[in-house]
Parts: sequence; structure tokens; C-alpha cells
Amino acid sequence: TLRTMLAAQRREDGNSRSILVTGPSPSEGKTTTAINLASSLALAGNRVILIEADFRRPTVGEALGVRARVGIGDVLLGNVALEDALVLAPPFGDNLCALLVDRADDWLAEVLSLPAAEALLEDAKRLADYVVLDSPPLTQVIDAMPLARQVDDVVLVTRLGSSNLTQLAHLGDLLEQNSIRPAGFVVVGGPAPEESSYYREAQRR
Repeated sequence: TLRTMLAAQRREDGNSRSILVTGPSPSEGKTTTAINLASSLALAGNRVILIEADFRRPTVGEALGVRARVGIGDVLLGNVALEDALVLAPPFGDNLCALLVDRADDWLAEVLSLPAAEALLEDAKRLADYVVLDSPPLTQVIDAMPLARQVDDVVLVTRLGSSNLTQLAHLGDLLEQNSIRPAGFVVVGGPAPEESSYYREAQRR
């Protein structure tokens, strides 16, 4: 459902789309959402680059079962080209590549505020149909705010029974101050949707 909603805009203009996934607090499911969104887009036949922009708690590589020889920090510092830092994420063939944080480093996170970050995003959009960015929670650290201002869509992930409404309101204020209007919310932790009568009837035939 999320893939379909976000893909609608690209069908209208035909351009590559960049999507930043964030939330008000850690451990709310933003990384899982970013990985699942990127995987779903890749399974639909799109070329996707998943960028890990959380330098403090990098977990994308472990989740995908891949490791990076060089990472996003080297690309931002100009030590290596984006194409040389991408790693393929099986089992998606050539459709899904990841740009990972190869080592946690608070100092490197500050590089996201440099013009190199904007150039990285443009390079990624040139290579892919979709660029999905896993951002740190912007209420905790604002390293990725420059990227949030550059992307086409910002998606906020919240978890039922866990997300703090004060933190969520603070995130809303931050986004408004930076003239960012989120594309929408992903709510994690809700009950599984019941199978509709439409599908039950189809299965009986």
C-alpha cells in the first residue's frame, strides 16, 4: 500500500523520486519501514538505492545480510564514487543496492549538512528510479535535516503505544520551520487487517 501511494507521483511526472523515512524517536520501526519500502519497490521492477543516513545506529547492512567495504562517509568526503560504494542486496538482483554506514561515527554525521550531501542525493537519483533514505529520528539529532529539505517525500513512522505525542509534535514543528510537508504517516503496531469479503469470495470460487 505504501509503495503504491508513493509511486503515484512518479507515474505522473516520470522523474526519479527520493523518499526519506524518519520518526520522532528511536526504535519505532523506521529502519524496517525503509527496508521494506525499498524491497517492495525493487520487487515491482524498479531500480532502487537504499541510503543509510543514520551514522549513530547503523543496522541496515545487518538486516540485509550485507557488508560494505566503503560507505557513505567515504562518498560524502569525496574519497570514492557513489557507484563504487554501492552493494547489491540479494535476492533482488540488480534492482536493489544499498549505500551503508561502514562504521558508526558522530563526526561523519555532520558531513550530511555539507553540499556534498545534496550532490550525493542527485547522483543517486540519476542512477535509480527511487532513492529511499533511512534517517535518524530528527527530534534526537538533526544531522539529516538538510537531506529532508532536499528529498521529494518525507514519511513519518510512528508506533502505537510507544510514540511520544510530545516528541511527535516537536517533530511537526521542526518540519514546519524547515518548510517540509510530510507525505504521510506509517503507523506500526496496529492489528493485522482482516481479510475482506471480496477476497474470501474470490477464494471460494
